[in-house]
Amino acid sequence: MTKEQIDAIIYEVLRRMEIAAGEHKALLLMDGHAAPKALGAYLESLVEEGYVFTQLLKKNESVCSQVKTVHRTISPSALRCEEDLVEMVSHQDVLVISGMTLAQTAALRELRIEGLSAKLICEFLRQGKTVNIISDYLSLDQAPPAFGGKMRHLIAELESWGICFHGVTGDSGVYIEKNIITKQDLKRVYEGPVVLDKRTALTTTAKNLLQERNIEILRR
Repeated sequence: MTKEQIDAIIYEVLRRMEIAAGEHKALLLMDGHAAPKALGAYLESLVEEGYVFTQLLKKNESVCSQVKTVHRTISPSALRCEEDLVEMVSHQDVLVISGMTLAQTAALRELRIEGLSAKLICEFLRQGKTVNIISDYLSLDQAPPAFGGKMRHLIAELESWGICFHGVTGDSGVYIEKNIITKQDLKRVYEGPVVLDKRTALTTTAKNLLQERNIEILRR
């Protein structure tokens, strides 16, 4: 029996176990360097909500250390065809990807579906499920203003698709472009400062959350 056949059998057993468990499920793909504080805080919030974690574990890759328990691991080789990927996503609720680069993000906007990350993101979105991207590679701290502004607009467009970016910063912090900021808008903001337009209003609960997390507000 080949390794691919063994992986396929393991995947099928785990799939049936997941159906029986009926829990909230998060799929992890640790594709590169994540912002550790943002990643740890978000995964901890999922633990508190009762999620169990499955990680797509590539060859020579380590199990994610940001959560106490990764309940299951799956080798990408078990996903032998597009139907396997669609089936796996159908039994997950949330996708968490670390390590997306600016180049990958720009390609995704153009729907150039290359690589496992992009395929997973598109399939999760197609099925109406939550996608989270956490990556230090998306930091714009040292980017020239014109380039940083262009990338922030790109990220804002992807957020309108239903993708949540965690801890994306510019030269002065986390940018949020809305007329009214609610607590829900800040749920995934763990580091600051938060940069807002001078005309943007915040609800009382949003202000309280920023105070609890010691995050500064900057107006531009």
